[in-house]
Amino acid sequence: MTGILCAGITNASSASDASVSPESFLEVDKAITVNKALPKQAEERARIIVDIFSDPKVASYNLSGSDIGDNDIAAVFKGLVQREIRSDKELKNNRVQIRLLDISQDNVSRVGVANLLKLLQNGAVVDEGKKENKKIFPDVRGTIMKVSSGVDYTEELLTEWMHFASSVFAGGLRIVE
Repeated sequence: MTGILCAGITNASSASDASVSPESFLEVDKAITVNKALPKQAEERARIIVDIFSDPKVASYNLSGSDIGDNDIAAVFKGLVQREIRSDKELKNNRVQIRLLDISQDNVSRVGVANLLKLLQNGAVVDEGKKENKKIFPDVRGTIMKVSSGVDYTEELLTEWMHFASSVFAGGLRIVE
């Protein structure tokens, strides 16, 4: 878990300050590291991946030690969409931003990264039982996405990605190798 201390001006001599707890100045979030191979059975594997990414209190995802690969990108995205829906319902104004999405292992190629960026750019239409379906865009503003050195991350590749996922990058997504 990560704690972020928010500094504020307090008056130590005030009697009302005695009731203020340190927790009122903290934002607590979670980090998830997947360091084992997931089941090979496709449905179970996809369910687990969706569950991992749907937790709205997670700020850091480290998949560098996992076997998650290009074929799992759709489940990663589906989990991020579920996370967005749960954030709206459960956390409202106390949203936890995704700070790190570490997919820096060899099973996620440049094609997998490109597919994830396209999904993030296009969003997902979700049927909420209303007359009109809602389009959900996972919030990756300010997120750092770490990719494998095998992706061969170059300026040309970044330019290509920025072309088809412009709003994702405009929101502050950064990719590092």
